[in-house]
Amino acid sequence: MRGYSVAVTKKGKFVIVFAVVLPILLATLLIINWFVYPFVSAKPNFADVEAVYNKMVVPADWVKKGEGSNKGIAGRQCPIESDGCFSKAARFTVPVGTTEDVVKSVFKSLGCISVVADRTEQVGGIAYTDFECSAGVTRASGTLKEKSEWELSVNVGSR
Repeated sequence: MRGYSVAVTKKGKFVIVFAVVLPILLATLLIINWFVYPFVSAKPNFADVEAVYNKMVVPADWVKKGEGSNKGIAGRQCPIESDGCFSKAARFTVPVGTTEDVVKSVFKSLGCISVVADRTEQVGGIAYTDFECSAGVTRASGTLKEKSEWELSVNVGSR
């Protein structure tokens, strides 16, 4: 009879451990999946984009008109439906006649080795030049619009 009661206690302990430990383990895994994993998985993240953007050196006669950014979720993860997540951009008023080489030097200050420039002249419209390059793990792009007040937009984003 004594052996029988020991078997019941071992089985009872097993049921208690199974009923308590398993839910705690599952809850821990769910917390890690929902709250920790999404914030450490994206690379490059907004901090990488911002580090490249902060290297930008612009001439003293340029005037910043505006600045914006897309940090995603806490700067570390992009929503599934997001397009172009992790980016930081600025618009500048630049002196009329700013050369392509001056703009390229700004992009090179971001860490770009080779900057591609594509000029388009519209008949009766605004002429503009698109710039694009890779700076480390990020992509930098911009457009110089030649209108009455010349304007340059610069965007640094994750690829």
